[in-house]
Amino acid sequence: MNILVYGASGFVGTNLVNRLSENHGVSTHFCSPITDAVVHLACDGDSRGSNSNLVQHTKNNIVVLTEVLEDAIKCGVKRFIYISSAEAEKELNVYAIEKRTNEKILQVLAKEYGFEYVIIRPHTLFGEHMNLNDKNRNVIANFIKKTIKGEEVELIGDPKATRQFTYIGQLVDVIEKSLTENTNQTITVTSGIETSIEDLDYMIKNLYKTIKWVEKQ
Repeated sequence: MNILVYGASGFVGTNLVNRLSENHGVSTHFCSPITDAVVHLACDGDSRGSNSNLVQHTKNNIVVLTEVLEDAIKCGVKRFIYISSAEAEKELNVYAIEKRTNEKILQVLAKEYGFEYVIIRPHTLFGEHMNLNDKNRNVIANFIKKTIKGEEVELIGDPKATRQFTYIGQLVDVIEKSLTENTNQTITVTSGIETSIEDLDYMIKNLYKTIKWVEKQ
């Protein structure tokens, strides 16, 4: 199967391409060779800043997706996998609304042009190749970076508030499976375990203490 991964250089993309390359052809350009499936990862992930940078944010998310969908339709792509977000379920900010809007656009066009789709909604992601320097890094990356730098982690809001997290390998498993399964479905990917921000901070600090740092020769 020939798969186009749009947004291949990011956190999810790096892990996904490494996996798919073992058994599939992976490209970054349409129709060269014929594209069987598209996995759309690219987005502006700054959910906190999405309410104050409306025009650019919607261009980076909604407009970019429609452009990729147009190319996919022209090339006769059989399946389109869209990586949305668990935030789309609640629509608490512009980013979440953009994700939900993109899901609706994909569903409408899939029905109109006869291709299959899968929508995947991961919760907060963590794992290999996570960029600790990304300005839009999530709470896990933020806590890890501050711990490494010896800075105090500021717990904003209720420290006992819980959320669910998704290991990157779990998401990659679901994406790979969705190349042939989960047709026309919306799937939420999560560990199913509720973890408080307070406990997350504690676990990261204690894990960091157990790491043995070996200087390279």
